[in-house]
Amino acid sequence: MKNWKLCPKIERVLNYVECYWFLEREPHDHSHIHPKLNPDPSAYLIIASDNYLHQYDHQATSQVVQGSHWIFPHLKTYTMDHLSPFKIIGIKFRVGALYSLNLYDLSSGLDNVEPIDIQSTTWLGASQYRATNNERSGLAASTKYAG
Repeated sequence: MKNWKLCPKIERVLNYVECYWFLEREPHDHSHIHPKLNPDPSAYLIIASDNYLHQYDHQATSQVVQGSHWIFPHLKTYTMDHLSPFKIIGIKFRVGALYSLNLYDLSSGLDNVEPIDIQSTTWLGASQYRATNNERSGLAASTKYAG
């Protein structure tokens, strides 16, 4: 399994984002087929291919989403299905960041996984945040993988 994790370098972003990460499971990789996602008070934005199904199980409950999605703060331990190959990018938000960013359109609460259309700017509150060209350049530079 290939992975990396980076912290934001821009202070304004660092106030809301704890880290960015990448995870790839290749066809020949047979480790961690059903990893656990422990309880976490942070929200995650998972950026994934639209044709990949993600499954999060807790006891008799299963949440399935296709493509990019939110994992909201959760008290439950989820078991994930990583049987098929995939590539995902994750953004781990700091606790409370979604409230600070005024992302009120997010209706889900605790222990929910919800799909998102990341190509739409309505979820981001585009009128709330406009990155300057310098911030965009810095963000791109801070997320480059040197591998």
